[in-house]
Amino acid sequence: MKFTEKEIQNYIWSKRDDFSVLLQDGCCEIEKPFFREDLSDLNANSLVRHRLNKKIKALYSKIFGLNLFGCEVPLLQAGNSTIRTDFLASFLDDTGIAVLELKKSSQTERQAFTELLAYSNHLTTIFPTMSRDDIVYVLISPMETRIARDAVIQSLTFDNRQIIALVPDFEDPNDITTLKLKLWMPSDSELAELSAVAFNGSNFSVCKIVWEHNEEWWNPDKHENPSPHHIYKFNTIASQASQLMEEAGIHGFSYCSQLWSEFSELLPYTNSLVIVGLNPFAVARSHESLDSATMEHFFPNGLDPVNSEYVYESLETIWSSQLFRIGRRVVESATKTLDGNEGHIDQTFLDWKSYQDQLTEAICSNNFLVRPTGMIRDLFEDVKDADFSACRRVGLENHPIHADMPYLGVDYLSSLNYFRQFIVRMFNAD
Repeated sequence: MKFTEKEIQNYIWSKRDDFSVLLQDGCCEIEKPFFREDLSDLNANSLVRHRLNKKIKALYSKIFGLNLFGCEVPLLQAGNSTIRTDFLASFLDDTGIAVLELKKSSQTERQAFTELLAYSNHLTTIFPTMSRDDIVYVLISPMETRIARDAVIQSLTFDNRQIIALVPDFEDPNDITTLKLKLWMPSDSELAELSAVAFNGSNFSVCKIVWEHNEEWWNPDKHENPSPHHIYKFNTIASQASQLMEEAGIHGFSYCSQLWSEFSELLPYTNSLVIVGLNPFAVARSHESLDSATMEHFFPNGLDPVNSEYVYESLETIWSSQLFRIGRRVVESATKTLDGNEGHIDQTFLDWKSYQDQLTEAICSNNFLVRPTGMIRDLFEDVKDADFSACRRVGLENHPIHADMPYLGVDYLSSLNYFRQFIVRMFNAD
């Protein structure tokens, strides 16, 4: 690229009153996926592509209304100048502040995310209650490095940030006025890798918190079903757990279940909260092979390979304690009484295969509403939309997979049965 970063920055700033003239109309390039009538091609890979396409298209349409109001803006804190953002912008008739970062080469684009996050953190000190959707990140960069591409994809999916990447392109490499900003889209192979991470059974960790049978507060009499009040309490527990999971950035799901009261003498801990989450250390193991070069980079103090592997396995195993802390906090709070007593609880940690075996308890249990979180929630909602679209074509009683479907979306989204089938469909399992 002939022009310096400063020259490109000055030219973009000169177009601050009509930023849209720099953009190519790339929305037409974003395909809207259509699934087969039998939904046989609805899988994790196609859903991840669908969600990213929809989000990127919305963001790209939004930045056509960008109004640049700051260039080389210094970020000041306690009177000291720290770093400068290339551009700040607002939106025409829309909420939020946009942070634009310009990098002309692959050497400098590696720093982009560090700087973007620094700008974000500084903005939240100025506007303390900003939500995640109040900041839009626009990265103008060649997008040649894997680290930059992965960072954008991860931010859009797992972090759920508002971020879009534009690639500078010159129709005439010697004429800066021919600059156009082309929309960058992730490749199919990159998204296939992401979907494999999201629905790889070995990447899920499971924690099950159980507490005692108590017919006064939690359990029905023998041979009776739980009352609506019982069910309400269990669903409240699952909702509390899912809110804490969302706050912690955990992608997964939670729900409560209750063994039939007839089992209380044999199994006195009949009440349970199940929390399932994507383990980031397991994800890293499947996402990028931990070869010697990676281990050396991850453990810079020179741990030998055996000790490095031990440390990494420990991180992966101990992460389940995150789920336990959430579950214990919720259950202890829910079982606390006015005299200060808490119910006795116990816990077990499961791998995904063992968890699947635990589902056999469903035939002897009452299972309550499921509460998915993060990316798992997003994809479950997308599957619901696809299922309802299919029903509009063939009717509620003729769904190609479920056969019968509820009329209201809330009855689908709150059903453990539909959620279990969603997990099976995403894993391509029998």
